Amino acid sequence: MSPGGPDAALPEHFDLMETVDYYELHQGGHFEHTAETRYCGGGCYDIVEAMIRRDVEALVLKSVSPYTLRKFTSSGVRVYFAGTHSPRQAMQLLADSRLPELDPKTQTRRL
Repeated sequence: MSPGGPDAALPEHFDLMETVDYYELHQGGHFEHTAETRYCGGGCYDIVEAMIRRDVEALVLKSVSPYTLRKFTSSGVRVYFAGTHSPRQAMQLLADSRLPELDPKTQTRRL
């Protein structure tokens, strides 16, 4: 994702992205945005651990490896499927409880 932010395209695969965008979601769909540039290079163990330590509660993405998904969900992070939505649209859908959550066992979407 370059350069990242609420109107940028979401990366196709979490494990291969270079920029991590953090959004703090508030009532009514308002959010604060910060970005962190990192190269994940397959597996993304470092970024997963960093996000868990940062107390990330939810992750919105298009695609993720089964290992990374299990790592997040076993740590209590809920993972949602963004589809073709921009980050801004996805944050609003998340605020409205309208994004499907990824099932860590089947890798399929569930509402």
